[in-house]
Amino acid sequence: MRVNICLFGVGMDRKSLNAFQLCNRLAGRGHEVSLSATGEGHEHSWFPLAVKPIYVRPAPTSQRMMAAGGGRLTRCDLSLRRNIDLLASAIPECELNLCCDVHSWHAASRCGRGLAWLWVLDGPPHRRSPLWPRRALSSSGMERLKALFASEGLAEQLQTQRDAPSLILRPGIDLEIFHAAAGGTFHTGSSRAEERVKRVVCLGDEGEWSGLEVLERAVGTVLDTVPGCEFVLCGAKRPRGAGRGTLAFRHLASPQDYADLYREAVVVVGCYASGVLPLAPLEAMACGAPTVIAAYPDVGYAREGQNALLARHGDADSLAECIMRLLMDRELAATLRERAALDAAAHSWDRCADRLEELICSFLRPTADAKS
Repeated sequence: MRVNICLFGVGMDRKSLNAFQLCNRLAGRGHEVSLSATGEGHEHSWFPLAVKPIYVRPAPTSQRMMAAGGGRLTRCDLSLRRNIDLLASAIPECELNLCCDVHSWHAASRCGRGLAWLWVLDGPPHRRSPLWPRRALSSSGMERLKALFASEGLAEQLQTQRDAPSLILRPGIDLEIFHAAAGGTFHTGSSRAEERVKRVVCLGDEGEWSGLEVLERAVGTVLDTVPGCEFVLCGAKRPRGAGRGTLAFRHLASPQDYADLYREAVVVVGCYASGVLPLAPLEAMACGAPTVIAAYPDVGYAREGQNALLARHGDADSLAECIMRLLMDRELAATLRERAALDAAAHSWDRCADRLEELICSFLRPTADAKS
């Protein structure tokens, strides 16, 4: 099977990581895999990619004032269309283009080489944005689009054809890095150091850090009730104002840094904006960390009271209550640690590759057989 994975822009982000991990798994199974992306040619250097990417250098930004509704003028970046055309010209001959964003799907649809499938990994909350998958799902090109959703929750939120079955392709996590401590032992919080300081690791929607104000209010409530806690916000990019209030910021560059911190944490808290499928809490669960998640739609991998605690999305009081439950109930925290590590181990990239191969056999092989 010739599969091309398509990206509009590459960086040290979850979208690129998902594409690279799946690319390596498919290449390791003997598929003829390529990866096409816009970029300067070095953006993938932080990851041991099994194939050499095909890069197209983005066109320089070209903005003009265009007429909008009501006689208003608005700025329009004319380079976007050129960059989509450039990416389309670089896509090699293949049977399937797996596109990780809407712009790369437009490029794959235009090139005419292979089918174009959109892997919907999230749905940004800015619903007027052209990047929002729902705009593509409801466009006139829907008959040519096969959408694979990263979770049932995203499918329910974004699916425009209610009578059509949702196809799910769940991304995995790197279980070679994110796993419980050697020997299956778990950090129980009994050390003298932790008796003095209970470290709570906080995660969020990096970039805009939407929902951070909810997390900050919840942290303030917890600190008023449970003294001796240290709340650390972790990520690759510092949010504005972090470190001046109740949340100290820690910059983490590598997945191993995250895994080490998860294993030391008393609690890991993930607070996200609507329309995001966060995988960092799943990685924390794989490391055996008691985890609280506030996200909408449902992430799919967390079950309330069994392997994690689920706070009401956007509710600071609910989030604070869940955090305090885990800080004060060590028996509950220990139960979640063990169950979370076991459940998260099922979310491997090999299973994701298995599922994609299953979808390929279901939708591409019958077509090829009919033509022959």
